Amino acid sequence: MVKIKVFIKKICWYLFRVFRIDEKKIVVDCFNGKGYLGNPKLIVDELYKMDKSLKIICLVCYDIYGDATLPNYVKKVKYNSVRSIYEHVTAKLWIGNSRKCYFARKRKTQIYIQAWHGGIGAKKVEKDAINSLSKEYVEYAQKDAAMTDYMVASSTWQKDVFKRSFWYNGDFIELGWPEYDVFLKKSDNKKIRSKYRKLFNISNDKKILLYCPTFRDDENLDCYDLDFNKIMDVLSKKDKKEWVTLIKLHPNISNKADYFKYSEKIINASFVKDMNELEVFSDVMITDYSSTMFDFAMMKKTCYIYANDYDEYVKNRDFNLPYKDMPFPFAKTQKELEDNIINFNINSYHKDLDNYMKNLGLNQNPNSSKDIAKFILKEVFKR
Repeated sequence: MVKIKVFIKKICWYLFRVFRIDEKKIVVDCFNGKGYLGNPKLIVDELYKMDKSLKIICLVCYDIYGDATLPNYVKKVKYNSVRSIYEHVTAKLWIGNSRKCYFARKRKTQIYIQAWHGGIGAKKVEKDAINSLSKEYVEYAQKDAAMTDYMVASSTWQKDVFKRSFWYNGDFIELGWPEYDVFLKKSDNKKIRSKYRKLFNISNDKKILLYCPTFRDDENLDCYDLDFNKIMDVLSKKDKKEWVTLIKLHPNISNKADYFKYSEKIINASFVKDMNELEVFSDVMITDYSSTMFDFAMMKKTCYIYANDYDEYVKNRDFNLPYKDMPFPFAKTQKELEDNIINFNINSYHKDLDNYMKNLGLNQNPNSSKDIAKFILKEVFKR
Protein backbone atom coordinates (compact mmCIF):
# COMPACT_ATOMS: atom_id res chain seq x y z
CA MET A 1 0.00 0.00 0.00
CA VAL A 2 2.83 2.40 0.90
CA LYS A 3 4.62 1.66 -2.36
CA ILE A 4 1.43 2.36 -4.31
CA LYS A 5 1.03 5.76 -2.60
CA VAL A 6 4.64 6.65 -3.34
CA PHE A 7 4.21 5.62 -6.98
CA ILE A 8 1.06 7.78 -7.32
CA LYS A 9 2.88 10.79 -5.86
CA LYS A 10 5.80 10.32 -8.24
CA ILE A 11 3.41 10.22 -11.19
CA CYS A 12 1.63 13.36 -9.95
CA TRP A 13 4.83 15.39 -10.35
CA TYR A 14 4.41 14.81 -14.11
CA LEU A 15 0.62 14.70 -14.46
CA PHE A 16 0.14 18.12 -12.85
CA ARG A 17 2.28 19.70 -15.56
CA VAL A 18 -0.87 20.00 -17.62
CA PHE A 19 -1.63 23.00 -15.39
CA ARG A 20 0.01 26.35 -16.04
CA ILE A 21 2.52 27.84 -13.65
CA ASP A 22 0.95 30.55 -11.51
CA GLU A 23 3.35 33.48 -11.88
CA LYS A 24 2.33 34.84 -8.44
CA LYS A 25 2.49 31.64 -6.38
CA ILE A 26 5.18 30.82 -3.79
CA VAL A 27 5.56 27.46 -2.01
CA VAL A 28 7.34 27.61 1.35
CA ASP A 29 8.77 24.43 2.91
CA CYS A 30 10.56 24.78 6.27
CA PHE A 31 12.22 21.74 7.86
CA ASN A 32 10.00 19.35 5.85
CA GLY A 33 6.67 20.65 7.05
CA LYS A 34 7.48 21.93 10.54
CA GLY A 35 5.76 25.27 9.94
CA TYR A 36 6.36 28.80 8.68
CA LEU A 37 9.82 29.47 10.04
CA GLY A 38 13.35 30.79 9.68
CA ASN A 39 14.87 32.42 6.64
CA PRO A 40 12.00 31.51 4.26
CA LYS A 41 9.40 33.10 6.56
CA LEU A 42 11.39 36.31 6.99
CA ILE A 43 12.00 36.68 3.26
CA VAL A 44 8.41 35.87 2.24
CA ASP A 45 6.96 38.24 4.83
CA GLU A 46 8.95 41.04 3.21
CA LEU A 47 7.88 39.90 -0.26
CA TYR A 48 4.23 40.13 0.73
CA LYS A 49 4.71 43.64 2.12
CA MET A 50 6.04 44.66 -1.27
CA ASP A 51 3.46 42.81 -3.38
CA LYS A 52 0.17 41.77 -1.78
CA SER A 53 -0.98 40.03 -4.95
CA LEU A 54 1.41 37.13 -4.24
CA LYS A 55 -0.15 33.78 -3.30
CA ILE A 56 1.77 32.07 -0.51
CA ILE A 57 1.47 28.36 0.32
CA CYS A 58 3.19 26.85 3.38
CA LEU A 59 3.54 23.08 3.67
CA VAL A 60 2.72 21.77 7.15
CA CYS A 61 2.67 18.31 8.77
CA TYR A 62 -0.94 18.32 9.96
CA ASP A 63 -0.53 15.53 12.53
CA ILE A 64 2.09 17.55 14.43
CA TYR A 65 1.88 21.17 13.32
CA GLY A 66 -1.67 21.42 11.95
CA ASP A 67 -2.60 23.97 14.59
CA ALA A 68 0.36 26.21 13.78
CA THR A 69 -0.59 29.88 13.58
CA LEU A 70 0.24 31.41 10.21
CA PRO A 71 -0.34 34.94 8.94
CA ASN A 72 -3.71 35.31 7.25
CA TYR A 73 -1.99 35.74 3.88
CA VAL A 74 -0.31 32.31 4.12
CA LYS A 75 -2.37 29.23 3.21
CA LYS A 76 -1.59 25.89 4.88
CA VAL A 77 -1.38 22.74 2.77
CA LYS A 78 -0.57 19.30 4.14
CA TYR A 79 3.10 18.40 3.68
CA ASN A 80 3.81 15.52 1.25
CA SER A 81 0.18 15.32 0.15
CA VAL A 82 -1.03 15.13 -3.44
CA ARG A 83 -2.23 18.71 -3.01
CA SER A 84 1.28 19.80 -1.98
CA ILE A 85 2.64 18.30 -5.20
CA TYR A 86 0.08 20.28 -7.21
CA GLU A 87 1.13 23.48 -5.42
CA HIS A 88 4.78 22.72 -6.13
CA VAL A 89 4.24 21.95 -9.79
CA THR A 90 2.21 25.11 -10.40
CA ALA A 91 4.22 27.63 -8.29
CA LYS A 92 6.63 30.13 -9.80
CA LEU A 93 8.89 30.11 -6.73
CA TRP A 94 9.95 27.44 -4.25
CA ILE A 95 11.75 28.59 -1.13
CA GLY A 96 12.89 26.33 1.70
CA ASN A 97 15.55 25.74 4.34
CA SER A 98 16.17 21.98 4.03
CA ARG A 99 16.34 19.31 1.33
CA LYS A 100 13.27 18.37 -0.69
CA CYS A 101 12.08 14.78 -1.16
CA TYR A 102 14.00 12.78 -3.72
CA PHE A 103 11.19 12.62 -6.31
CA ALA A 104 10.55 16.39 -6.52
CA ARG A 105 10.77 17.66 -10.09
CA LYS A 106 11.13 21.35 -10.99
CA ARG A 107 9.91 22.75 -14.28
CA LYS A 108 12.21 24.82 -16.50
CA THR A 109 10.68 28.22 -15.76
CA GLN A 110 10.30 27.66 -12.01
CA ILE A 111 12.82 29.08 -9.53
CA TYR A 112 14.05 27.32 -6.40
CA ILE A 113 15.82 29.29 -3.66
CA GLN A 114 17.57 27.39 -0.89
CA ALA A 115 17.69 29.54 2.28
CA TRP A 116 19.46 26.97 4.45
CA HIS A 117 18.72 26.71 8.19
CA GLY A 118 22.26 27.21 9.49
CA GLY A 119 24.17 30.45 9.01
CA ILE A 120 27.62 29.77 10.41
CA GLY A 121 27.96 26.18 11.58
CA ALA A 122 30.98 24.56 13.15
CA LYS A 123 30.16 20.92 12.47
CA LYS A 124 30.69 19.26 9.12
CA VAL A 125 27.54 18.68 7.09
CA GLU A 126 26.39 17.22 3.79
CA LYS A 127 29.28 15.99 1.60
CA ASP A 128 31.85 16.84 4.30
CA ALA A 129 30.04 14.40 6.61
CA ILE A 130 29.10 11.87 3.94
CA ASN A 131 30.11 8.87 6.06
CA SER A 132 27.35 9.70 8.53
CA LEU A 133 24.69 10.11 5.81
CA SER A 134 22.44 7.44 4.34
CA LYS A 135 22.74 6.55 0.68
CA GLU A 136 19.14 7.70 0.18
CA TYR A 137 19.83 11.12 1.70
CA VAL A 138 22.92 11.65 -0.46
CA GLU A 139 20.87 10.80 -3.54
CA TYR A 140 18.10 13.30 -2.93
CA ALA A 141 20.55 15.94 -1.60
CA GLN A 142 22.36 15.80 -4.93
CA LYS A 143 19.07 16.07 -6.85
CA ASP A 144 17.94 18.92 -4.63
CA ALA A 145 21.19 20.79 -5.32
CA ALA A 146 20.81 20.22 -9.05
CA MET A 147 17.35 21.84 -8.96
CA THR A 148 18.46 24.84 -6.89
CA ASP A 149 18.79 28.17 -8.70
CA TYR A 150 20.09 30.29 -5.80
CA MET A 151 21.51 29.70 -2.34
CA VAL A 152 21.45 32.41 0.33
CA ALA A 153 24.92 32.83 1.87
CA SER A 154 25.77 34.72 5.06
CA SER A 155 29.53 35.02 4.53
CA THR A 156 32.41 34.27 2.20
CA TRP A 157 33.20 31.31 4.49
CA GLN A 158 29.69 29.88 4.14
CA LYS A 159 29.70 30.36 0.38
CA ASP A 160 32.88 28.28 0.20
CA VAL A 161 31.26 25.56 2.36
CA PHE A 162 28.18 25.46 0.11
CA LYS A 163 30.37 25.15 -2.98
CA ARG A 164 32.49 22.40 -1.46
CA SER A 165 30.02 20.27 0.45
CA PHE A 166 26.48 20.85 -0.86
CA TRP A 167 26.99 19.43 -4.35
CA TYR A 168 26.17 22.95 -5.55
CA ASN A 169 27.71 25.00 -8.31
CA GLY A 170 25.02 27.60 -8.93
CA ASP A 171 24.41 31.24 -8.08
CA PHE A 172 24.37 32.86 -4.63
CA ILE A 173 22.36 35.64 -3.03
CA GLU A 174 24.95 37.44 -0.89
CA LEU A 175 22.88 40.12 0.81
CA GLY A 176 23.19 38.97 4.41
CA TRP A 177 21.39 36.37 6.53
CA PRO A 178 17.69 37.00 7.30
CA GLU A 179 17.73 35.19 10.65
CA TYR A 180 20.40 37.63 11.85
CA ASP A 181 18.19 40.67 11.13
CA VAL A 182 16.39 40.43 14.45
CA PHE A 183 19.74 40.32 16.28
CA LEU A 184 21.28 43.21 14.38
CA LYS A 185 18.27 45.55 14.38
CA LYS A 186 17.27 45.12 18.04
CA SER A 187 14.09 47.13 17.35
CA ASP A 188 11.66 44.49 18.69
CA ASN A 189 13.78 43.20 21.58
CA LYS A 190 11.71 44.78 24.36
CA LYS A 191 8.48 43.39 22.93
CA ILE A 192 9.99 39.91 22.54
CA ARG A 193 11.32 39.84 26.10
CA SER A 194 7.95 40.93 27.48
CA LYS A 195 6.20 38.21 25.46
CA TYR A 196 8.35 35.39 26.84
CA ARG A 197 8.44 36.62 30.44
CA LYS A 198 4.66 36.39 30.31
CA LEU A 199 4.69 33.00 28.55
CA PHE A 200 7.04 31.41 31.09
CA ASN A 201 5.85 33.48 34.07
CA ILE A 202 9.37 34.81 34.78
CA SER A 203 9.69 38.07 36.71
CA ASN A 204 11.75 40.99 35.37
CA ASP A 205 14.41 40.66 38.08
CA LYS A 206 15.53 37.21 36.90
CA LYS A 207 18.10 36.55 34.18
CA ILE A 208 17.75 33.82 31.57
CA LEU A 209 20.14 30.96 30.74
CA LEU A 210 19.28 29.17 27.49
CA TYR A 211 20.50 25.60 27.01
CA CYS A 212 20.13 24.58 23.36
CA PRO A 213 22.28 21.62 22.35
CA THR A 214 22.07 20.08 18.89
CA PHE A 215 21.03 16.47 18.31
CA ARG A 216 23.26 13.41 17.91
CA ASP A 217 22.86 11.18 14.87
CA ASP A 218 21.81 8.27 17.11
CA GLU A 219 19.52 10.61 19.14
CA ASN A 220 21.35 9.63 22.33
CA LEU A 221 20.56 11.95 25.28
CA ASP A 222 23.35 10.93 27.66
CA CYS A 223 25.43 13.93 26.62
CA TYR A 224 22.85 16.32 28.10
CA ASP A 225 23.99 15.71 31.68
CA LEU A 226 24.47 19.22 33.07
CA ASP A 227 23.54 20.13 36.64
CA PHE A 228 21.67 23.35 35.89
CA ASN A 229 21.13 24.25 39.53
CA LYS A 230 24.90 24.31 40.09
CA ILE A 231 25.43 26.39 36.96
CA MET A 232 22.81 28.91 38.07
CA ASP A 233 24.49 29.10 41.48
CA VAL A 234 27.80 29.95 39.80
CA LEU A 235 26.14 32.57 37.58
CA SER A 236 24.44 34.10 40.63
CA LYS A 237 27.73 34.35 42.52
CA LYS A 238 29.28 35.99 39.46
CA ASP A 239 26.71 38.78 39.00
CA LYS A 240 24.55 38.69 42.17
CA LYS A 241 21.37 38.01 40.15
CA GLU A 242 18.80 35.20 40.20
CA TRP A 243 18.74 32.93 37.16
CA VAL A 244 16.22 30.73 35.36
CA THR A 245 17.16 28.04 32.80
CA LEU A 246 15.25 27.39 29.58
CA ILE A 247 15.92 24.08 27.82
CA LYS A 248 15.35 24.09 24.06
CA LEU A 249 16.08 20.83 22.25
CA HIS A 250 16.71 20.61 18.50
CA PRO A 251 13.50 20.12 16.44
CA ASN A 252 14.69 16.61 15.48
CA ILE A 253 14.44 15.47 19.13
CA SER A 254 11.98 17.94 20.64
CA ASN A 255 9.63 15.01 21.30
CA LYS A 256 12.15 13.81 23.92
CA ALA A 257 11.98 16.92 26.07
CA ASP A 258 10.62 14.90 29.00
CA TYR A 259 14.15 13.55 29.49
CA PHE A 260 14.84 16.55 31.75
CA LYS A 261 13.43 17.23 35.20
CA TYR A 262 11.75 20.63 35.26
CA SER A 263 10.95 23.03 38.07
CA GLU A 264 10.18 26.73 38.62
CA LYS A 265 13.83 27.46 37.75
CA ILE A 266 14.33 24.87 34.99
CA ILE A 267 11.73 25.27 32.25
CA ASN A 268 10.87 23.32 29.11
CA ALA A 269 11.09 25.59 26.04
CA SER A 270 11.36 22.88 23.38
CA PHE A 271 7.81 23.59 22.20
CA VAL A 272 8.76 27.14 21.16
CA LYS A 273 9.08 27.27 17.38
CA ASP A 274 10.87 30.60 17.00
CA MET A 275 14.43 29.96 18.15
CA ASN A 276 15.51 33.47 17.23
CA GLU A 277 13.07 35.03 19.67
CA LEU A 278 14.25 32.72 22.45
CA GLU A 279 17.79 33.89 21.79
CA VAL A 280 16.74 37.54 21.98
CA PHE A 281 14.97 36.79 25.27
CA SER A 282 17.95 35.03 26.86
CA ASP A 283 21.02 36.55 28.54
CA VAL A 284 23.49 33.65 28.37
CA MET A 285 23.61 30.54 26.21
CA ILE A 286 25.13 27.09 26.63
CA THR A 287 25.32 24.92 23.53
CA ASP A 288 27.62 22.31 22.02
CA TYR A 289 27.88 22.02 18.22
CA SER A 290 24.90 24.16 17.21
CA SER A 291 25.12 27.14 14.86
CA THR A 292 23.06 29.06 17.46
CA MET A 293 26.35 30.05 19.08
CA PHE A 294 26.87 32.47 16.21
CA ASP A 295 23.36 33.87 16.60
CA PHE A 296 24.35 34.90 20.10
CA ALA A 297 27.56 36.33 18.74
CA MET A 298 25.52 38.70 16.56
CA MET A 299 24.14 40.25 19.75
CA LYS A 300 27.50 40.23 21.54
CA LYS A 301 25.95 37.99 24.19
CA THR A 302 27.87 35.40 26.18
CA CYS A 303 27.87 31.85 24.86
CA TYR A 304 29.58 28.89 26.54
CA ILE A 305 30.27 25.58 24.84
CA TYR A 306 29.78 22.37 26.80
CA ALA A 307 30.59 19.19 24.87
CA ASN A 308 31.33 16.16 27.03
CA ASP A 309 31.38 13.88 23.97
CA TYR A 310 33.71 16.12 21.95
CA ASP A 311 36.37 13.46 21.22
CA GLU A 312 33.77 10.97 20.01
CA TYR A 313 31.98 13.63 17.97
CA VAL A 314 35.22 14.58 16.22
CA LYS A 315 35.70 10.96 15.16
CA ASN A 316 32.15 10.60 13.86
CA ARG A 317 31.43 14.05 12.39
CA ASP A 318 34.36 16.48 12.83
CA PHE A 319 34.24 20.24 12.22
CA ASN A 320 34.67 22.85 9.52
CA LEU A 321 35.70 25.39 12.15
CA PRO A 322 38.30 24.23 14.71
CA TYR A 323 36.99 24.67 18.24
CA LYS A 324 40.39 25.78 19.50
CA ASP A 325 40.09 28.90 17.30
CA MET A 326 36.56 29.85 18.35
CA PRO A 327 35.89 32.82 20.63
CA PHE A 328 33.52 30.84 22.87
CA PRO A 329 34.79 29.39 26.20
CA PHE A 330 34.97 25.61 25.75
CA ALA A 331 34.44 22.84 28.33
CA LYS A 332 34.24 19.04 28.30
CA THR A 333 33.21 18.74 31.96
CA GLN A 334 30.82 20.49 34.32
CA LYS A 335 33.77 21.70 36.41
CA GLU A 336 35.47 23.25 33.37
CA LEU A 337 32.21 24.98 32.44
CA GLU A 338 31.83 26.41 35.94
CA ASP A 339 35.45 27.64 35.87
CA ASN A 340 34.83 29.29 32.49
CA ILE A 341 31.88 31.18 33.95
CA ILE A 342 33.88 32.30 36.99
CA ASN A 343 36.85 33.47 34.91
CA PHE A 344 34.89 35.01 32.03
CA ASN A 345 36.04 38.44 30.78
CA ILE A 346 33.49 40.28 28.66
CA ASN A 347 35.96 42.72 27.08
CA SER A 348 38.29 40.00 25.82
CA TYR A 349 35.28 38.03 24.59
CA HIS A 350 33.95 40.93 22.52
CA LYS A 351 37.37 41.56 21.00
CA ASP A 352 37.72 37.88 20.04
CA LEU A 353 34.21 37.85 18.56
CA ASP A 354 34.88 40.87 16.35
CA ASN A 355 38.11 39.39 14.99
CA TYR A 356 36.52 36.01 14.37
CA MET A 357 33.54 37.39 12.46
CA LYS A 358 35.81 39.59 10.38
CA ASN A 359 37.92 36.58 9.39
CA LEU A 360 34.79 34.71 8.28
CA GLY A 361 33.80 37.55 5.96
CA LEU A 362 30.37 37.82 7.59
CA ASN A 363 27.85 40.15 5.94
CA GLN A 364 26.19 41.90 8.91
CA ASN A 365 23.40 43.55 6.94
CA PRO A 366 20.46 44.27 9.32
CA ASN A 367 18.06 44.55 6.35
CA SER A 368 18.91 41.32 4.56
CA SER A 369 15.31 40.00 4.51
CA LYS A 370 14.12 43.14 2.74
CA ASP A 371 17.08 43.25 0.35
CA ILE A 372 16.66 39.58 -0.61
CA ALA A 373 12.93 40.16 -1.17
CA LYS A 374 13.75 43.06 -3.50
CA PHE A 375 16.17 40.78 -5.39
CA ILE A 376 13.48 38.11 -5.75
CA LEU A 377 10.86 40.58 -6.98
CA LYS A 378 13.24 41.76 -9.65
CA GLU A 379 14.84 38.47 -10.72
CA VAL A 380 11.95 36.02 -10.22
CA PHE A 381 8.73 38.03 -10.51
CA LYS A 382 10.18 40.66 -12.85
CA ARG A 383 8.76 43.58 -10.86
